[in-house]
Amino acid sequence: MVIATKGGMLVFYNTKTKKTMKISPYGDVPAEDLQWDPNSQNYLLACWKDGSMSLLDADSGNEMQKFDKQGAGSFK
Repeated sequence: MVIATKGGMLVFYNTKTKKTMKISPYGDVPAEDLQWDPNSQNYLLACWKDGSMSLLDADSGNEMQKFDKQGAGSFK
């Protein structure tokens, strides 16, 4: 289970081991949306309010990959 706070912290709670881990990968930037990877119980995709996304390992709290926000471009 994971909970996102307004202050940018993610709190992971492992229901099997009953251990809690807190991480704040982007300081005070809050998460906009969280989705578990359907192929893995350990990976979580987090979308941040600044437009970036990251793939996190829930066991270690490490960021596996960061996806920068894409520019909207302009149409003429």
